[in-house]
Amino acid sequence: MSIFDESQRFKKQNDNDNIRKTVCANRSGTEEHHLHRVLHVRRRMASAKKFDANWLLIGIPMAIVFLGWFMYESYQLHPDAFFNGLFWAGCIGGVIGAIWGFSLHFKTQRQYQDIIDQIEDLTAED
Repeated sequence: MSIFDESQRFKKQNDNDNIRKTVCANRSGTEEHHLHRVLHVRRRMASAKKFDANWLLIGIPMAIVFLGWFMYESYQLHPDAFFNGLFWAGCIGGVIGAIWGFSLHFKTQRQYQDIIDQIEDLTAED
């Protein structure tokens, strides 16, 4: 048996132990303890949603500055490159990537909100 096989077996055993501990921990405890854990998850989801939304405030301006600077430097080195098909293919790819990225962002935000809404429904019943 190689070292790689042994490490994989050890990792799998640890994963199984962690799953068993999680399941056993979920079965034990009071209702108040479970409510506390659910509220903790809600706070974490709200924090993740806010972080994800705030990241766009930093990431998009940085990407625009970086790409603008890159295009300026490229134009300075090769002024005729703007008529090259590779440049325009990159622009089209950037637009498609931006559309895909925004759709993924909005989907993630909806999922965060769905989780938060479900937790609020559960806690409102109690």
